[in-house]
Amino acid sequence: MNDLAEAIRTHWSGDSTLTNLLPVDRLATGTYRSVDPVRPFVTLAFPGADPGDRANDGSTIQTVTARLTITTGDSADDYTTASQLAAAIRDRFESAGFELPDDAGSVLDVRVLFGDETQAAESGEWTINLDLRCKVFRP
Repeated sequence: MNDLAEAIRTHWSGDSTLTNLLPVDRLATGTYRSVDPVRPFVTLAFPGADPGDRANDGSTIQTVTARLTITTGDSADDYTTASQLAAAIRDRFESAGFELPDDAGSVLDVRVLFGDETQAAESGEWTINLDLRCKVFRP
């Protein structure tokens, strides 16, 4: 999924509204590693993919779920920022198509599904999960 993660980062970086809310260097694949991370930050994970459909020429079309988790501080302003970021992600990615790196294929379509919003009891941090359902073509 590294090529899809790279393509998502590239697509993210092409939108000034989104990068003004969160620079792409604060979008991490896997775990955001920092002793004292700057908030907000977003992590990208891949919780699931279907096996895909294979054509006679060997190409495949597969649906891959990419989960973006927005983590921010504990204030009302932090929650507002996270909500604005979620809306900007939706605006940028909903129905989008973009290329995978190194001619590895393309994302034909993306559907953005909002997940849960939670506030941690101890730290007060807000998290918002969004799933990007990506229809991925690989030649």
